[in-house]
Amino acid sequence: MEIKKEIAKVQEYAKILSLANLAEDDTLFDGKIIKQINFLKEVFECEIQIRKEKGIEKRYKASHLPEIKTFEEFDLTFNKKITQKMIDKLISLDWLCARYNVIFVGGAGSGKSHLALALGYKVIQGGYKVAFTTFYELIIMLKSKEHIKNYERRFQYIKECQLLIIDEVGYTDISREDSNLFYQFLNSINGKVSIIITTNLEFSLWDELLGDEVLATAIVDRLTHRCQIISTHGKSYRLAHHKNIYNINK
Repeated sequence: MEIKKEIAKVQEYAKILSLANLAEDDTLFDGKIIKQINFLKEVFECEIQIRKEKGIEKRYKASHLPEIKTFEEFDLTFNKKITQKMIDKLISLDWLCARYNVIFVGGAGSGKSHLALALGYKVIQGGYKVAFTTFYELIIMLKSKEHIKNYERRFQYIKECQLLIIDEVGYTDISREDSNLFYQFLNSINGKVSIIITTNLEFSLWDELLGDEVLATAIVDRLTHRCQIISTHGKSYRLAHHKNIYNINK
C-alpha cells in the first residue's frame, strides 16, 4: 500500500514536470525503478523547487517591483488600522482569483506602498504575473506607447498579467487629455486584471487630480465596483523612526 502511494506521488511530480509517459503509464514502474522510488521522488522534488524559484525570480524581474517587501516586515503595532486578520485575507489571494481590486488610502509614510509591494511579491510567489508602475510613469507610457516600442511591449505584458500595481496616485495632477487616456486604459483591462492602487487622496478629491469631475466619477466607479478599500491613515512611520547622521554605525 505504501509503495502505491509513493508511485502516485512520483507520477504527480512527473505530471508537473511534463514527463507524460512516466505520469500516465504504471507499467514503467518495474522492480528496478521501485527500488529507487525514494531517490526518484527526491530528484523530482528538487527539480520542481528549482523551477519554482527560477519562476519567481523571472516574474519578479518582469514585474518592475522596485524592491521586495514582506508582510513580516510590516509593523502592526505602529499602524493599528492594519490587522493580522486583514493581512491574512489579502495573502489568501481569493480576491485576485475573483478579479477584485485593492486600494490603499493614506498619507505619506503610512505604509500603503509597503503593503502594495508585499502583496505584489506574494502574488508573484503564488505563480501569477505582476506589473508595477507609478501613476506618473503610467501616464508617460500612455502618452508615448505608440512611439516607443519598450512602452508598447510593457503594455502588452500588463494585459497578460493577473495584477497591476499603480503606486502614488495623487502626487501629480494631470490634464483632462491624460485623464481620458487613463480612463480608456482602465476600460481596456477592467474585469481582466486586478489592480492595486496606493493614493494619498480621498475619492472626493480625485476630480481635482484628474481635471474633470465626470471622468473622475467614471474612473472611481470602475475601480471601486469590485474592490477592497483599506485606509492606512495615521502617523508617518518614516518620521517616527527618523535617523540622522549621528545614527550612522549605531
